[in-house]
Amino acid sequence: MSKTNTVAFGKARRKSETTRPMVAASLRQGMTTQIPVSRWAWGRRRAGTATMTQRESEDDLALARGGGKRRYLPVTSVLIDLRWSQGEPAGVGLYMRDLAVALNERLPVRGLARPGTRPAVPFDVTVLPDLPNFRFDLMESILARRTGLPLISLSRLPLLLARQQAMPIIFDLSPLIVPWTHPTLRGFFERQTYSVAANAETIITISETSRRDLVERLRVPATKIIVVPPGRPALREPIGGVERLRALGIRGDYVLTMGTLEPRKNLAVLIEAFTRNLRDLPLQLVVAGGFGWKHGPIVEQMAPLRQTGRLVYLGYVSEDDKALLYRHAVCLAYPSLYEGFGLPILEAMTYGTAAVVSSAPACREVIGPAGIVLDPKDSAAWAGAIDRLTRDGARRADLGQAGRERSREFSWQRSVAPLVEHLGQREATAA
Repeated sequence: MSKTNTVAFGKARRKSETTRPMVAASLRQGMTTQIPVSRWAWGRRRAGTATMTQRESEDDLALARGGGKRRYLPVTSVLIDLRWSQGEPAGVGLYMRDLAVALNERLPVRGLARPGTRPAVPFDVTVLPDLPNFRFDLMESILARRTGLPLISLSRLPLLLARQQAMPIIFDLSPLIVPWTHPTLRGFFERQTYSVAANAETIITISETSRRDLVERLRVPATKIIVVPPGRPALREPIGGVERLRALGIRGDYVLTMGTLEPRKNLAVLIEAFTRNLRDLPLQLVVAGGFGWKHGPIVEQMAPLRQTGRLVYLGYVSEDDKALLYRHAVCLAYPSLYEGFGLPILEAMTYGTAAVVSSAPACREVIGPAGIVLDPKDSAAWAGAIDRLTRDGARRADLGQAGRERSREFSWQRSVAPLVEHLGQREATAA
């Protein structure tokens, strides 16, 4: 049974000589172990220790005793940053969670998270103190360096503090390719980290599109990049049926768009299509997804359609509601300007929902021949495709079936295989 362990840091330096034998003995027995982390490395006087539960290799024991330095430890487990998978996870958090679960079927995984809602994973999760992101990044870097275990994380800081262990995930280069869709300061700082990320020994990304962007835009050697696309999500049986849809404010046929409310998702093209071209069609636009950055103007754009009941904004939706929404929608409309992958496209195909998607490269990569691909800026084209699908049930059914077949090409088992092979090579290097 998986369990949650708590980690903190502090005045452990003076105690380290007396605790090392206890640490080594506990590791041999596979016990929960408190590994001190020095105060200078943390930079603050915070009481506590780093909690470990995995039985470690002999090299780990040597490290616990304060033994010598080495390039890599044998891969006895992998650290994965799961803080984005807590609470109400969006696409990034869902990917990190499902990647960790799939990887755990091949080798032990240890999750790292904040206090609060535990990620739904079948392995141990180490809880770090509730700290700002920078200090969480610092703490996970120290853990990776002290244990020698590979660290899969979105953060760039481990590349500076634990470069030999850090395996960053880069989902996309949206701050570089569509910078106007990001807050100015955040986008600027994100772009400054790219040179650090490009120097990583290994980079994980989620699509061939993102791999190509990394090679062409950042000049990352292709041999450094491992593409691990999301696998087909597990089907969930919908709960509540039509009664639940009515409770959500949905009263008939609807088009579903799924994703965080931010400029890159390009909701404006659907609002324009419903306002100008689909006025006479008895159809609602259902928007599901939490607030992202720059959402204020988008909320204002939605207001007129919401007042008439033709747009229903649901905010973040549970996995059960998501399954229900996909199963009953006329189609998914996904007009994103740029994506690293486009998880809602794969979700819609899995549920047999017809999909109308943007011609952005990653969206085309995911949908293949199983959907309708449109210019994300052409509202008239989106209106025409939605109108035709609403009136043509046979066409919807054909696209739904094509989507189901296409979704079976996305398997977590196949996706993680190159990553597992790479980790095995690291193990061989350390042997």
